[in-house]
Amino acid sequence: MYTSDIETSEFKKIIETAPIPTTIKEEVMTTYAKLKQEGIQKGKIEGKIEVVLRSHDSGLSVSLIANITGLGEEEVTRILKDHGKIN
Repeated sequence: MYTSDIETSEFKKIIETAPIPTTIKEEVMTTYAKLKQEGIQKGKIEGKIEVVLRSHDSGLSVSLIANITGLGEEEVTRILKDHGKIN
């Protein structure tokens, strides 16, 4: 089972009842929170990349894609280049 498969409250309950020192429990929960936040950020970035690619495939301009996604035109162009959509 991966931590993404369980709710935060369930994970917290498991850690709170584990027979380990409080300082380690606090460290585990801090690390869990950081990893969860990183996962959320990664998902947001992946979502924006998907919007950039689909928007480009639908014929939208780089400037319009940048406006829609909130990314800079250079970032949109880089994403399109990285995914082989433009040279």
